[in-house]
Amino acid sequence: MEGRPPEQTGGGPVGETTPEVVSAAPPEPASPQPRRRRWGPFRTLLLLLLFGAGYWYLFVRDPHHWPSHEGKTVKEWFYGPTGHPGLRTTIEDAEEVFLSMDTNCLPFLYHTVKYPDTWLNRLYVSLHPRFPAWLKARARPPLTADYVRMLAARHLSVLARDRSYSPEELKRLLRETEEERLREQLFLALDRLHVHWSDQRSDLSREEFYTLMLEDPMFRLRLQAAIRLTQGRPASTNGIPVLLTAITNRALMTKTYPQPTGALGVGAFHSVPDQAFIWQDKARLALSDVAPDLALAHPVVTNVAHAEAGPEPAR
Repeated sequence: MEGRPPEQTGGGPVGETTPEVVSAAPPEPASPQPRRRRWGPFRTLLLLLLFGAGYWYLFVRDPHHWPSHEGKTVKEWFYGPTGHPGLRTTIEDAEEVFLSMDTNCLPFLYHTVKYPDTWLNRLYVSLHPRFPAWLKARARPPLTADYVRMLAARHLSVLARDRSYSPEELKRLLRETEEERLREQLFLALDRLHVHWSDQRSDLSREEFYTLMLEDPMFRLRLQAAIRLTQGRPASTNGIPVLLTAITNRALMTKTYPQPTGALGVGAFHSVPDQAFIWQDKARLALSDVAPDLALAHPVVTNVAHAEAGPEPAR
């Protein structure tokens, strides 16, 4: 019919057409996600296997067949029932056994003084604090290689007091070792050998050994050698330059024998004697035995400022 207005298809004014509403297409079904493999138990099992292998290699495996005493090897006596060779009871029991075994324990102690500082042992020491409590209670204590070496050298020094054995291996170890605490323990073993057995053996010449030690890189050992030389029969004057250095160079002595400090500073250790002054006094007494006039002319210097100008003398 003519003249009829167009039909309204929307809510807008008459004559306007609304755009056709396009319905959204239904979403495509999501593709199924692949199931994740459960690696957790396998990873844990692998870590346990690696830990067990490393633990066996470090503490169980031993290609050596060490001598035994009362059903236990020297290695078992050294480490004790807890695996810690530094416990007082372990040290005392091991010393008693080693003394009764005479020189049969020396190969093990020589071997342990050269205890290798492997990356596996360093890793074990660094990871041990993170172990769970149940594992810490069953695992061996974390021991650094330097600590084990020092304890082995300590046992050697105790044996030297009561047994006469060859000093050549100790001298070689002393020459090859750089760690200062270990070198001091090896020197102590050699010192006891020469003090207790030099009168009975021609290969333990006191003057020859201590004179050679005057060239040692550690001033602490040079000073002890110089003092020993003044106690010989007859007394030797070869160590006088080292004794004079100890008496007059307070800065060097303070560096060689530092005073221990704690969390609260030096004041927390007021009761600890001044080790630098003690050794200076020992040097003065030793010097007075061989050169009294020099000892009187060079009093002990206790003021660090007086010694700042003089560095350690060249050897």
